Amino acid sequence: MEKQQSLIDLRKELHKHPCISGNEAETVHRIKRFLDEHGIRSYVDVGKHGLVLSFEGEHAGPEIWVRGDTDALPIQEVSDLPYRSDNDGVAHMCGHDGHTTILADLAIRLKQQSIQKGKVFLLFQPAEEIGEGAKSMLEDAYLTDRKPDYVFGLHNLPGYAKGAVVIKDGTFNCAVKSIAFKLIGKTAHAAEPEFGINPAQAIAKILDLVNECNNPNLNDPEFLLFTTVYSELGSKEYGISAGEGEIHFTIRSFSSPFLKER
Repeated sequence: MEKQQSLIDLRKELHKHPCISGNEAETVHRIKRFLDEHGIRSYVDVGKHGLVLSFEGEHAGPEIWVRGDTDALPIQEVSDLPYRSDNDGVAHMCGHDGHTTILADLAIRLKQQSIQKGKVFLLFQPAEEIGEGAKSMLEDAYLTDRKPDYVFGLHNLPGYAKGAVVIKDGTFNCAVKSIAFKLIGKTAHAAEPEFGINPAQAIAKILDLVNECNNPNLNDPEFLLFTTVYSELGSKEYGISAGEGEIHFTIRSFSSPFLKER
């Protein structure tokens, strides 16, 4: 099979069979099968569901790591694509199926055009979305004592010409933190809310304050974006004034000190 078509098929296969963060065993199996079909067996299981390929030149040189992630998101895919997700409530909506395929293509190229100097490690990283995959891989004995000269954290970037590689000095993407507010009040009968403490107004005020803080201008170094990702208030039982609630945000900023100070 033509290499390009085999890569297209791999990406569609991964997209159709996504695995949630921390449960990428099936994805790893599909990656290994693809690599085996192309005569690449220099892979090692690292961490929980992580996979590393290594390529070494004949002469001393820099050690380069290229990382692509493999996990999907807990999102229901709504599309008419013939390769849409078969797994209910799980979908590749952040492009990790593409990242995995790019890394697989790089593996083929490194096998066909062997490097002359140094070493290249390709890292198929699981659980990127929950911040656990890189840690589990780096704590594995296979990588613990390695000291790479360069690490490329591969990610797709729509809007650029096909084949373009975009690299810049300084911050490329935002630093991200998460924050959750849990409000504990007191339930009461809906006909007598004055005898309870309903957190609805407090949640509304938090939302207003957060919107006032937002600075969505990407050209401004003080860019700041609060995004509401989840909220809950009271319960569905009829006739009860809510007594508790919670609201979760992600905070994106180019200035990591902002996130630390607040």
